[in-house]
Amino acid sequence: MKYLTLAFLFLASAAFAADEYATVNEGYSRATKPTPRRMLGWYTGRCFSVSKPTIAIPALLTTYRSGKILKAVFWREFDKPETYYDRLTPELIKEISDGLRDYDADIPVLTPKDTYWEAVHLGEHRDETRTRAGRSRIYVQAFHDSEQTNACFFFRRVR
Repeated sequence: MKYLTLAFLFLASAAFAADEYATVNEGYSRATKPTPRRMLGWYTGRCFSVSKPTIAIPALLTTYRSGKILKAVFWREFDKPETYYDRLTPELIKEISDGLRDYDADIPVLTPKDTYWEAVHLGEHRDETRTRAGRSRIYVQAFHDSEQTNACFFFRRVR
């Protein structure tokens, strides 16, 4: 019986992990368009890619005002532990702050749509994010050339 319970727990956790990408997308579909005030700040979170839906990628959503314009960018670190952005060091804060300042002109503006906020970066490809929020999470879907590539959630303000 002990082994059967352990096998069940293993299968249940594997099924949950395999469904993380879909679970985050489901949370996004139930969320609503947040106010700018709700989004402002730096939030730690996790992203799941369509190609690796069980692997949590550490992510940081930074939403700020540049003059009167609302901007947002999310950072991901593919080779770091999933908790990488949960506790920001002074060095990391400086690095991110410098990046926001130095690349502000390249960071897309958040544009309000009917049910979400959209940011589009046009370059060689079209990269787009859509942002919504629930009671305790901010959700971001990322697209590359109109194909969804990432589903992310951000759960705690860190700055």
